[in-house]
Amino acid sequence: MYVALLAESIEISQNNEEAKIIILGDFNDKIGSLITNGDDTTNYNGQGLIDFSNDSDLHIVNCSDKCTGKFTWFQNQHKSILDYGLVSNNVYDNIKEFLIDDHGIFNLGSDHNMITIEMDIQPTHKIQTVKTIDYCWNIKHDQDWIPFQEDLVSRFNNWDPDQLSANEAWDTWKSRVLFSAKNTIGYKNKPNSKPWFDNEIEIAIKKRKDTCLKYM
Repeated sequence: MYVALLAESIEISQNNEEAKIIILGDFNDKIGSLITNGDDTTNYNGQGLIDFSNDSDLHIVNCSDKCTGKFTWFQNQHKSILDYGLVSNNVYDNIKEFLIDDHGIFNLGSDHNMITIEMDIQPTHKIQTVKTIDYCWNIKHDQDWIPFQEDLVSRFNNWDPDQLSANEAWDTWKSRVLFSAKNTIGYKNKPNSKPWFDNEIEIAIKKRKDTCLKYM
């Protein structure tokens, strides 16, 4: 997961140095002593989160003095920190408070506590609507697969799935394959598909209706 996130955050930063990045959600990670009096252990995903934040130059807001509250998940008497907020420098500077409702005041029935971010942002330009573009793999009819295969080999040289859980093995396998494909094959704009309901279909439906009426 973090390989793909890192690639996306780097691409966004390279295309727009002023891009504001906010990643917020359930990572199912434990990052140990980085959070005072938090979980004592750092699990595999947690180390991935720490490495990702360092490599992508993002702040883990849970670890900062801007954070109020601590535990993001609870079940009966058990509680843990599984949800995190990561932001770029230009977002971090504008955060007034990162609030984790670990007392369950605004609980809506979930076993995860609500997280809200209060920010001080003044719009500097008119917000424009961006049209979403669909992408697909840029696979050619005479595709040379050797670069992809070589890149895959280099990424899996030190991969040891026996040390991972089934979910961790799947996540890391998928991320490495996707990252190799992105580097060696790339994307292209998804071609517009022809609408299936065209004039020919409309005429055919009308003929069917007329025929049904004729024999009723």
